[in-house]
Amino acid sequence: LSLFAVDGEENPKMSSHHFVKFPISGASFTPNGDEILLTGRLRSEMRGLDVRTGAPLTVRPMVSQSAGPFWGLATGPPPSEAGLRSSSMYSVLGGGGSIVLSDVATKHVIRTMRMSAPGVAAVFSPEKDTLFT
Repeated sequence: LSLFAVDGEENPKMSSHHFVKFPISGASFTPNGDEILLTGRLRSEMRGLDVRTGAPLTVRPMVSQSAGPFWGLATGPPPSEAGLRSSSMYSVLGGGGSIVLSDVATKHVIRTMRMSAPGVAAVFSPEKDTLFT
């Protein structure tokens, strides 16, 4: 994982982080920007990075899910005056049409939902507590 300071001209690399035996398939900043959440290509696990300290984070295993990778990582909208509950959540898509909704602070699963077919992508609404898949 490489982080760059994007200035439009030189775009210097700020830091680089290696996650052993974890090929990254998706990454997203948390709504407050303090952490980066990562999904991998091989297993049903997630990792993270504390942006301020550079320390890797352990994201609790999502034991209720079938084996296989997660994809379609989506984080809630940035915290705002509207007080949206979704600004403290993230979701990932899993096998069999599952959607795992989790809390950003604790990384615990809030709810697992199921669709009739596997999802392709997910996004939170910036104006109301809604997740579109």
